[in-house]
Amino acid sequence: MQTALFRLPFQLGSGARVLVVGAGGGSDVVCALPVALALRSLGCEVWLASMASVIPLEHVEGAEQVLPQLYRVGPNCHVPAPKYCPESFLAEWWLRNLGESRGAG
Repeated sequence: MQTALFRLPFQLGSGARVLVVGAGGGSDVVCALPVALALRSLGCEVWLASMASVIPLEHVEGAEQVLPQLYRVGPNCHVPAPKYCPESFLAEWWLRNLGESRGAG
């Protein structure tokens, strides 16, 4: 079922796996949160990814290096001040509001 506020130009079945990706430093994937939540409401399994450019992720405490250029950032990661990591903030929000944690930490 699709609402008037969220219509896809194609059909996704319940249980479809969807990757929502941003490449603008983290804020774009944060802004895609309504899309991710709408997809979840349609029964999709939603994963979020971002091409981080704001902070080198090797400086984020608790970020798990999965591959040479791929890190998993979770809700318990620590970002040293004065840096910020939108991906970490989003992971915290996801855990706090949805009770799920798929990231590190």
